[in-house]
Amino acid sequence: SVRDVTVPYANANQLDDDTGVAVTTLSSGYPGSKAELEPGDVIRTVDGKPVTDLEEFKKLYNASVKAKETRVLLEFQRDRGIRRAVLKVEY
Repeated sequence: SVRDVTVPYANANQLDDDTGVAVTTLSSGYPGSKAELEPGDVIRTVDGKPVTDLEEFKKLYNASVKAKETRVLLEFQRDRGIRRAVLKVEY
């Protein structure tokens, strides 16, 4: 699950800005946990496209599912660092 990054959330977690979506929960065995995402990670891009908020994330996610992409590149912030992960999706 993910949620919008709000200004209070960004301030409380010492983020540079309030863009992206924060990972709240992960289910074992699913692509997010296999890619070693953690609660609190902030997803900034999906396949190089910026995630500004939850609505944009949903659009990018739905486009990926519709295209049946088997690999999705995420760029996310954990603590003060930027990381990348590839989600391997099976249909």
